[in-house]
Amino acid sequence: PLGRPPSTTVLAASGEHPAASGQATVAPSNQAPTTSGTGGSVAAWRTAAAAVLGHVACPPVDLSAQFLAHDVKVYNKRAEEGCQGDGVWTKYKLKDHQRILQNMAAAVEPRPGQLIFDWGSACGHKLKWLHATHGIYGMGVDISATAVSYANNMTNTLGLRFCVGDGTNLRWIPDQTFDHAITYGSIYHLPQGKQCQAMMELLRITKPGAVIVNGFCYKMQSPKSVWQACLPQVPNITWGFVSNTKFTQVRKYPGNYATIIHKTPNSSLAFFQKWGIEH
Repeated sequence: PLGRPPSTTVLAASGEHPAASGQATVAPSNQAPTTSGTGGSVAAWRTAAAAVLGHVACPPVDLSAQFLAHDVKVYNKRAEEGCQGDGVWTKYKLKDHQRILQNMAAAVEPRPGQLIFDWGSACGHKLKWLHATHGIYGMGVDISATAVSYANNMTNTLGLRFCVGDGTNLRWIPDQTFDHAITYGSIYHLPQGKQCQAMMELLRITKPGAVIVNGFCYKMQSPKSVWQACLPQVPNITWGFVSNTKFTQVRKYPGNYATIIHKTPNSSLAFFQKWGIEH
């Protein structure tokens, strides 16, 4: 068991396929759109999303931090070679990432019109797929200007947006802007002392009730002790770990794990029971 305060419990979530069963409302500029009722309109969802994202400007590019320098160079090169093919990973192919995204969506349960934030969005495929399958909108941030340019060009008619930026500092995004957040194989690249800082930013910019999926935590660079020290200090959340292989159903990079966070203190156990999440 993890050491958690009494207000911290375990996460449960299950998948949902989008349906035109909600009616979007235009939210205040620092909140994501919501859906309710019946007869939702794609045009209304897009208008609501645009009303929010229109108030979130990409920051001035500042990737001068020393801890970013190596990965900026590596992932710009990978994006040049991979964005039009199988992406920036060396072993996972796009078909693997699609399978992984299905399970991430099962945890997040996004509804049409909701806003998703993708930390380490690379070539933009995940938000593009979630838009196609679940009707979401959203924003991604990545350190690779090459990948971000490709993502914006690929999705410029879909109501998605991607920014170049340092994911440990998202002060350009208002509190509680996004309904959920996802990240896969990205946060572990940060120094261990910065990983908790990045997660605190994701917790800040997401709404109460949000699910945050931190997938593919590479155990050599992001041991569970990072999150065991970081997350118990956060009140009113639910969190735990799941085997990366079990969660993604992709048998590559065994032994790593995902961290799932739900911004509510009283989630049920269904998702943990399904995936065997440690708690």
